[in-house]
Amino acid sequence: MEQIMPDAAGLTVSFVSDLGFSVAKFNDAQLTMNIYLADMSTLSRLVIQSNRGDVRLYVPEAFERKYQLLTNNGTVTGPGQEYDAPGTVKIELGSGDIEVIEGSL
Repeated sequence: MEQIMPDAAGLTVSFVSDLGFSVAKFNDAQLTMNIYLADMSTLSRLVIQSNRGDVRLYVPEAFERKYQLLTNNGTVTGPGQEYDAPGTVKIELGSGDIEVIEGSL
């Protein structure tokens, strides 16, 4: 991991290698994680897990990775095309919506 920069607007995490993180939400406040992936040349695997809350993942157009998207209670909106690529993005939620948005960086 390269940098962690918390502020009033949120938490920015900058990294240069594989990354996995887990978030636990313990109250009724709304939690939405917006994750922006701009340069994936050094990242081959990303894992995101949360017990509750929504995840929006913003990736470059035609971002060629395998996606494993799972929520026990919510909706999943993934990329329009399946890729058979070496890199993996895995998102697992206990409850919440998952949305992968291509080309909006």
